[in-house]
Amino acid sequence: MYAAQTEEAAAAKDVVAGIILLDGIRVRALFDTAASHSFIDRLFAELHGIPLIFLLHTGHVVVPNHILDIREYSPNCPIRVGEWIMPIDLLALRKLGDFDVVLGMDWLTKYYATIDCKNRTVTFREPGQTEVVFSGCRSSLFAMTISSSRARQLK
Repeated sequence: MYAAQTEEAAAAKDVVAGIILLDGIRVRALFDTAASHSFIDRLFAELHGIPLIFLLHTGHVVVPNHILDIREYSPNCPIRVGEWIMPIDLLALRKLGDFDVVLGMDWLTKYYATIDCKNRTVTFREPGQTEVVFSGCRSSLFAMTISSSRARQLK
């Protein structure tokens, strides 16, 4: 479903990771074509006052060696990339590794995203809109930044 660790994602050649704005908050994001849906780390949502709503029915997500229950989601969260603001519905998971959000195919297809893994970019080409290009992390410095940020949160 998603690359759980930043170090793995930074080294992987088939995902793009970087910092985006979610409701005005800087978040560590993974653009993941292997994820059918988009997710937010539950603790991150709580810490930043992002409202979570209970689902009418518990959902399930299958990841390697696990089945995770989904009980909450955050609807219509505004994500800003360049000048674009793109609402997203995020399912809440207890742990997303070193990421705050995982942006899956439900959202990527809605906004006509094309991922260029070699150049670590995501291009949004929604009809009638000006094209926007997001440049993701290109080095392992992102992984070190994430790890030090997590360490500060744990203090």
